[in-house]
Amino acid sequence: MESYDVVREALDKVGAKVVAHEMNLSYSTVSKWGEVPPKEGERGSGSRNPLDRICMLYKATEHRPIIEWLCSQAGGFFVDNPPREKSREIAKDYVAHTREMVRNFYKLLEVVSESYENDGKIDEKESESIRTEWEKLKATVASLVYACEQGYYY
Repeated sequence: MESYDVVREALDKVGAKVVAHEMNLSYSTVSKWGEVPPKEGERGSGSRNPLDRICMLYKATEHRPIIEWLCSQAGGFFVDNPPREKSREIAKDYVAHTREMVRNFYKLLEVVSESYENDGKIDEKESESIRTEWEKLKATVASLVYACEQGYYY
């Protein structure tokens, strides 16, 4: 899916006029974001949309907090896809990788339980430990899903 497709879906959902008003921009500017942009050297009606510009900013800076901040604004977190080499390793030993996922889930539950059982509260330092274990678990599961998507189990 292209960025203008994503923007067009969003504009169709709430209306380009509403978005233009909320962003204090003209209707024509906002509606062009959902159109196919012209190829370099050609003329066309579409224009680079904010998604394209954010992508360009990230590629120019390679500053990961840009993407992490966007994810946090949507109420989520960014999780990397593993490198292709890691996916190949997973594919070679699916059972070992599955055991690693279960171990990571157990570690997460253990950290949560110990934190709470300690004094009936989870403080900031304990929350950081929980986040660390959660990130490990997410990465492990994401790597398995990515290996599947790459066709390593066909």
